[in-house]
Amino acid sequence: MHCLYAPDLNEQTQFTLSESESHHLINVLRAKTGDQIIITNGNGQLFEAVIAVAHKKHTVVDIIAANTFTRTQGNIHLVIAPVKTAERLGFLLEKITELNVTSITPVLTQNGERRVFHHEKEIHHLIAAIKQSKNPFLPILHPLTTFEKLLTDLQHNVAQKLICHCRNTPTMKLTQQYHPKQDVIICIGPEGDFTAEEVATAEQSGFISVSLGNAVLRAETASIVAAVTIKTINELS
Repeated sequence: MHCLYAPDLNEQTQFTLSESESHHLINVLRAKTGDQIIITNGNGQLFEAVIAVAHKKHTVVDIIAANTFTRTQGNIHLVIAPVKTAERLGFLLEKITELNVTSITPVLTQNGERRVFHHEKEIHHLIAAIKQSKNPFLPILHPLTTFEKLLTDLQHNVAQKLICHCRNTPTMKLTQQYHPKQDVIICIGPEGDFTAEEVATAEQSGFISVSLGNAVLRAETASIVAAVTIKTINELS
């Protein structure tokens, strides 16, 4: 069943989809009047709907059921140094969204390969991912910031704070350090890793160094592994 995105859908019994979603549904997916679809508003609700008026710009749907979800304990705030190519960055954002990461902050680091982050463009990858996975929650995508400012902004945050790196490989693994069901902030560095200075500053700011294992992972792989690890630990706890 096709899934659409409508952030303004809440308690309505009938709703008109946006022009872009109408176009995709009618012209691309070839849906017709009477077809059933699913709609996510990205705010914790999934709706079952029937197409009442199939129109390429203003499709009208009747809402037949609404399901409300709440986030479980163990919210994941993933801090990433954006990878170099647009294709790899889009892949990364889509996959961590599918894995129910709660919020994402792109950061500038000393060894980072990408210095520009097009926020409005990249959020479309998140929207595509919640539609594909029928996820009721759209992650918060924060603006690009420096790693130093991020550490300052998170100074009083009570979540667990972990930084993954390969510099003098940390003896503690993420699986050993993470406390199940607890909110966590995980920092993943660029291809060239965090510098020794960045790691030291993070540790002074309350972050604990952890390892994702013996293999040296690409930045997007490391982000996915971290999200999968936390998700799995919480599901098994």
